[in-house]
Amino acid sequence: MKKEMYIITKNEYDGEKRVIGYFKRINNDLYYDVGSLNGSHNSYHRDGSEWRTSYDGKKRKIIESVPLSDFKGFHPLGIVMFTKELIPLFPKAKQKHINKALLEIDIDRFPSNTFNLVIEIIEPFKNLVINEDTQYPSDAIVSIRKEMDPWVIFTILGHDNNLLITPSSGGFTLNHFNKRYTANAKDKQYNYEAINKELYETS
Repeated sequence: MKKEMYIITKNEYDGEKRVIGYFKRINNDLYYDVGSLNGSHNSYHRDGSEWRTSYDGKKRKIIESVPLSDFKGFHPLGIVMFTKELIPLFPKAKQKHINKALLEIDIDRFPSNTFNLVIEIIEPFKNLVINEDTQYPSDAIVSIRKEMDPWVIFTILGHDNNLLITPSSGGFTLNHFNKRYTANAKDKQYNYEAINKELYETS
């Protein structure tokens, strides 16, 4: 089984929509990325291992999770932060990307220059209980996509009051909303990778 779908912009930049990222299901493995710089991507495999392949080609194991071949329940895949200035540097969307769009994001509807994209997967037809630990931040846009298996939940944050990761002088500011929406939970180890504008301009 092979299925690939894309995250694209609704808006055009220099006359072209842009590819923000992709999801690919190949047999019982899942490959996905946002930014797609020099082949960078994440992968979640049938044995439950999750890996990150960086833009420099280095590959590292992130975590051991529930085997994807027998996935049940709900699982967070990660949080991506990017700014509006990067969007025109993303790949131009071809017709195949538009035809296979899993998610189309209207960048202009968000007032902040910074965006967070929270990505989660959930077992098909499973109801996610919404309470104080799982409720969405204010002004969040949530899209549950059923075209993939497992289903994919995207939460788009583009207001200064709801961002989980924001750029700051010399680094990033990590914020906490609740147990589900957090970038700095206590007693939890995070893996970070920063990609700046210069890397896109020289790639």
